[in-house]
Amino acid sequence: VSEQFRFVLFYDTGMVYGTNEKWFSTDLVRSTGLEMRFSLPIFQAPLRLMWVYRLDKTPLDEKGGEPDFSIGTTF
Repeated sequence: VSEQFRFVLFYDTGMVYGTNEKWFSTDLVRSTGLEMRFSLPIFQAPLRLMWVYRLDKTPLDEKGGEPDFSIGTTF
C-alpha cells in the first residue's frame, strides 16, 4: 500500500514437538491468514497485526480464526 503499510497473505504448515514425541510425523497443522505490517517512527521495530485461521483441528480440538500481534522482524 505504501512504504509504511504492507498487507501480506500467508499460508503456514508446522508443528511443535515435545521431548517425548516422535519428530517429523505427519501430524502437521495448517493455517492461513492476513497480516498488516506497518512502521511508526515512535517504535524502532515493525508492528504486525495478523488474523490467523487454522485449517486443521489441533490436539486441543481448536479450529477457527484468532487475532495476533507482534513487534519486531521475522526470521
